Amino acid sequence: MSSGIQQDNEYDLLTVTVKGDSMQPIIRNGDNVTFQKFTKQKLSIGMIVLCNHPILKRKKIVKRISQIMEDSIFIKGDNALYSSDSRSFGPIKTNQIIGLYKE
Repeated sequence: MSSGIQQDNEYDLLTVTVKGDSMQPIIRNGDNVTFQKFTKQKLSIGMIVLCNHPILKRKKIVKRISQIMEDSIFIKGDNALYSSDSRSFGPIKTNQIIGLYKE
């Protein structure tokens, strides 16, 4: 889960403060994480994405792509015990992706 999205329109970057433990150990609760705005870049398995939650419309989630289909992706948290992800709500459409993790 994430909150407090800050935009840098000059560089198409988004900074997000992560809430929750679903992406530990890579991303921890309270980390400020930067994402490149998603504009239909090529996706690959293993990428970390910022997405709109498919059910809870006001919620944003940070997860890792584990499977790519024609117009949707399957996403999972790295810390399965603390993750609400495609294992519970199914694949999400690629138009739900907001940003790609920028290390």
